[in-house]
Order: sequence, then structure tokens, then C-alpha cells
Amino acid sequence: WSNEESRSSLEQPEGVTDRYTFAPDGWYLCRHCSNPIANESDHTEAEGHHRHTFTNPMGSTFRIACFHLAPGVLAVSEETTKDTWFTGCAWSIVVCSNCAAHLGWRFRGLKMQFYGLILSQIVHSPQPDV
Repeated sequence: WSNEESRSSLEQPEGVTDRYTFAPDGWYLCRHCSNPIANESDHTEAEGHHRHTFTNPMGSTFRIACFHLAPGVLAVSEETTKDTWFTGCAWSIVVCSNCAAHLGWRFRGLKMQFYGLILSQIVHSPQPDV
């Protein structure tokens, strides 16, 4: 496992400008269907950072941002603590509530719950089309 706070080498989709920038009251949308996923004002920190880079046991690397609310996702798997990225937290897979694209994970501990959303799966928008 690795948790690096350096810039990711993942490429941005063409036409997307700095999707890692946090702007007040903007929205993050599903990259696949533009469904509103999380409001920018709901970003939070986990273990001292709101952005993390992790590599899972199969060798896939994910750059995520943490949000305490993500109303545009649905948890679709059983919770487990196996191979968790955050100490004391169980995780479950979350998908877009509109198109079912994998967008990240919900993490739950005794005194906290937050969502780790994969930055390459969401795009920033100042105002969602709802």
C-alpha cells in the first residue's frame, strides 16, 4: 500500500481544466453522465488530507478526494475492513446513482463517515445542470 500526497501522474481528460482545484460551492459531476455527485463545500479531510493517492493489492493506483456527503452515489457492496486505506474504517464501493459508474468508496468508522471519490471519474462544474 502507498499513500502519497504528491501530484498524480494521471492525465486529465481533454477540455477539463484543473479538476483538482477546490472552488466554493462548485459541484463535482460524474464524468460519464454529468449527474451531480458532491458539492464542493462538502469536502473534508481524512488522516489530515482531503486528497490521497493509494495503490490497491492488485496494483491499481487511485487518486481520491474526500467528502463528508456525496448524495449522487449509492453504496453497492458489503462493508469490509480488509485492505482498508484508512485506519479503523470499513469501506464499500460506491457508484453513480444515475449510470452506475464506479466513482469510489464510502468509508465508515466508529465516529466518522466520508466518501473517497476517484478524481479521474468526476469533473468540476460551477453549477450542475439539474
